[in-house]
Amino acid sequence: MKALFNRVRQIFFNPVQAIHAIESDFDSASQLITRFLLPLIVFPAVAMLLGLFLVGLDIPFSGVFRFNFWHALLITLLNYGLILGAIWIISKWILFLSRFMQHTGSDSDALKLSVAVHVPLLAGGIFYLIPSLSVLVILIGLYGFFLLYIGFPILMKTAAQKPWFAVVISGLGILAIHIGFTKLVGILMGLFGPELPKV
Repeated sequence: MKALFNRVRQIFFNPVQAIHAIESDFDSASQLITRFLLPLIVFPAVAMLLGLFLVGLDIPFSGVFRFNFWHALLITLLNYGLILGAIWIISKWILFLSRFMQHTGSDSDALKLSVAVHVPLLAGGIFYLIPSLSVLVILIGLYGFFLLYIGFPILMKTAAQKPWFAVVISGLGILAIHIGFTKLVGILMGLFGPELPKV
């Protein structure tokens, strides 16, 4: 647990060293997923579950709206299942772009980069404990684009110059995927959540 916390802290305060550490510390995708990604996901997932079930959505002039436990659990599982799917899809997108631009990073390297890019979003997910503060999750998650910028040349083995084209196209792909998945989660919350006031 301490090692997980230290790795997350390093990503925020010493990102270059953290990305090199991710590159060297995990020999396979299964190690990366079981020793880092899945333990990291537990915290924001629990925060979302408790936030929806116990704290609820505080809507100005309308009150607090709480989800029942099973609906909150379903939304939480689907949300983080979609995030895991997004990490995998984005890794394939990064790999495709790197091959197109004749970089030499592997499938495992692309997955490591995708995971690193999502660490701020997952770490910021602790704010789901208070759903009214969930906008902070998005703001913290934006740091992932900086990690994409510095991590692409390290993990995908690019030339010394910054791969602007690949970073921009990768970033647009990440943005599109998460916007789509966020809309889907919003639809699920509307279907399984409490009846909210019409705006």
